[in-house]
Amino acid sequence: MAETAVPTIMPGLSARPLDLRRLHFVGSGMLPVARVCAEQGYTVSGSDVRSTEGLEELGRLGVRVYAGHRAGHVPADASAVVFTHAVAEGNPEIVAARVLGLPVVHRSAVLNALMEAHARSVAVMGTHGKSSTAGMVAFALGRAGREPSYAIGADFDVPGGGRHQGNLSGTFVDESDRSHVGVRMHLAVVTNIAWGHPENYSSESDVVDTFEQCIRLGLHERGTLVLDADSAGARELASRLGNDGPRVVTFEFSPTADWRLSEPSAQGRYTRSVLRGPHGGTYELVLRTPGTTSSSTPLPRSPRWMSWAWTATRPWTSSPTSTAWCGA
Repeated sequence: MAETAVPTIMPGLSARPLDLRRLHFVGSGMLPVARVCAEQGYTVSGSDVRSTEGLEELGRLGVRVYAGHRAGHVPADASAVVFTHAVAEGNPEIVAARVLGLPVVHRSAVLNALMEAHARSVAVMGTHGKSSTAGMVAFALGRAGREPSYAIGADFDVPGGGRHQGNLSGTFVDESDRSHVGVRMHLAVVTNIAWGHPENYSSESDVVDTFEQCIRLGLHERGTLVLDADSAGARELASRLGNDGPRVVTFEFSPTADWRLSEPSAQGRYTRSVLRGPHGGTYELVLRTPGTTSSSTPLPRSPRWMSWAWTATRPWTSSPTSTAWCGA
């Protein structure tokens, strides 16, 4: 196996549950998570390389924010200092945390603690489409009256944008630095698996290895795994998990999928397709996403993302209508 670049920073090891009461975040990659923590009433501070709109929004929530990284920004009473692998070990705030003897934890540890606080949690991950799918999951659950909490690595034109505090947890989980391993979830949605981030993975098989580890360690007993039937990597994951693995539900255009997309069409500002379920149910998916379905141009990805979200949310929503709209 080729040597990979992860981890850049070794987290501080502790057998104790993570204390969220006073968190300091280093870097922009944690803005959605920091916002959720602030909205839950935890004391939060953080810094980024420069002032950004996201940082200013945190400031409006009462978070103490800093432009630039300096040792003096780290509170001596922080319960943990939070990083992503985009932050170097030599970052002055990471160094200061070590000197102060503060726990240094990866963003995924905070996500995991937030998700564990909910009776049911959804983790959306995969090589492509996870932000959009996680956004549609949050949108669908919200419209169904489930009032989800969510933390997503992008902002969306829905209440709360890329994060919200509620009763059921849904989150975007990043596999790029292997930090999805160890996250606990009741429902796992894997949009697809392909080789990417060669600085961290030696091959597609290496990527599948980490997803297998993630599911075996993180999916709760009697949990459900939702997989893309058109993805060779996802099919390999299902094969490895075998009969002793979790319940698997598949989706996509493949005729073998449990939930199968068909009849794609583009009509003006809208993209339509039909989703057929395993027990004969048929649903029309309509998205406010213009596109074309000519033989020279592939179907827009949005119907795929919506089918993934639909498959994921069905167990937790009330009886659906025959037409599902998103973004209309």
